[in-house]
Amino acid sequence: MAIIVQSLTTSFKAELLQGIHDFTTDQFYLALYNNTANLASDTLLYTTVGEVVGTGYTAGGLLLTNLGIGAGNGNAYTSFADAVWAGPVKFQVAGGLIYNASKGNRSVDVLYFGMQYDVNILTPFTVKFPPNTSTTAPIILGGGIYGTGVN
Repeated sequence: MAIIVQSLTTSFKAELLQGIHDFTTDQFYLALYNNTANLASDTLLYTTVGEVVGTGYTAGGLLLTNLGIGAGNGNAYTSFADAVWAGPVKFQVAGGLIYNASKGNRSVDVLYFGMQYDVNILTPFTVKFPPNTSTTAPIILGGGIYGTGVN
């Protein structure tokens, strides 16, 4: 088991088209996971399997602050304020899962930190989100019309 990919989940993409997620009112959380977690693009829901256990971490993770929805360069996008766990913290972490607690803990985005880290610090532990721009936000929706034509 492992976190094998960093991506928006497939279910999240479909649920956007169904109007399930609302980034202006819903509550999104970031849960942290170690390398025993099995998170991938097919992850459907928040799970406690492989979730971080340790000093300074509470199951379910932290409520995220959305930085707003933007549009530009043919993309819609959003990011979050950095997630900060107050120190001291002590745990092993390899990635995370953004999920929508307002909609039955449905998955949104799998994060992979590149490796598992042994965190043992007195100061806060921070997951830094990229800037809220059309090219850097963690949630970017783009695309176009493919395979269409006329006869």
